[in-house]
Amino acid sequence: MKAQNWTPWLSLPLTTLALAASSTPNLTTKHEAGRCAIRGHCGSQSFFGSQLPCPDNGLASAPSPDLRDHIISVCGSAWQDRDVCCTEEQVETLESNLKKAQNIISACPACKTNFFDLFCTFTCSPDQSLFVNITQTVPKNDKFLVTELDHLVSDDFGAGFYDSCKDVKFGATGGRAMEFIGGGAKNFTSFLKFLGDKKPFLGSPFQIDFPRPSSQDFGEMETILTDPKPCNSTDEQYKCACVDCEASCPALTPLEDTPECHVGLLPCLSFAILIIYSVFVTLLVLAVSGHVAAAKHR
Repeated sequence: MKAQNWTPWLSLPLTTLALAASSTPNLTTKHEAGRCAIRGHCGSQSFFGSQLPCPDNGLASAPSPDLRDHIISVCGSAWQDRDVCCTEEQVETLESNLKKAQNIISACPACKTNFFDLFCTFTCSPDQSLFVNITQTVPKNDKFLVTELDHLVSDDFGAGFYDSCKDVKFGATGGRAMEFIGGGAKNFTSFLKFLGDKKPFLGSPFQIDFPRPSSQDFGEMETILTDPKPCNSTDEQYKCACVDCEASCPALTPLEDTPECHVGLLPCLSFAILIIYSVFVTLLVLAVSGHVAAAKHR
């Protein structure tokens, strides 16, 4: 009888735990290579809101052939044999957003490459959990939406990324592209902050924070982007024109200092002008005197 009385009470906590587990977001509890932090879209916070990613700390997986081809067409051949942490719908959104930026920064291949590398890596990298940590989610129906996360970017990449874009001109206006893609940022931290700030209609649909790697202990997290392309690269594939990259402008040969010619305290040019003026005045005086003398003898 006691066993029969205890059986329902034993099953109730197990059921409750199972329900609780299913209603808990899959946050970034594991940070290691080959593991994701976000994957797919889980919905929006409003009717007109953009799609927000799902928290997913599972393993990266091999994409379908069609998805791989799509990723390569957007992000380049470096993705032809890698597992990924993104889905088709994410790549479609990524492609749409990158095209908007490309219209502004396409004049400088290095800036464009760094911009694409940052967001392609953020969206699809198989090692996403190493540099991404979810910090806030909100529930919606039976899912959770990621609303804020940390994205770890090295100082070297951040500074190189900013330097490659800071002088790029936007052809349509003649102004600096940084006014549009970075809010007029004057350094790389401000640039990254602008890119990550939540701007539902003109920027990121969720908050992306870019804490400095040296600001605190991030445990097993680490940066993976370390090789930004400089705008004055010796590789013509990335090198930008002088008008879009001050570092690409040819160095002007400095003028050699030559000793100035002086006659006494006067520069030679001034002395020559004085001599010419004196000769001219002398000739003028002689001409006038001759004219007066000739007139008297008439």
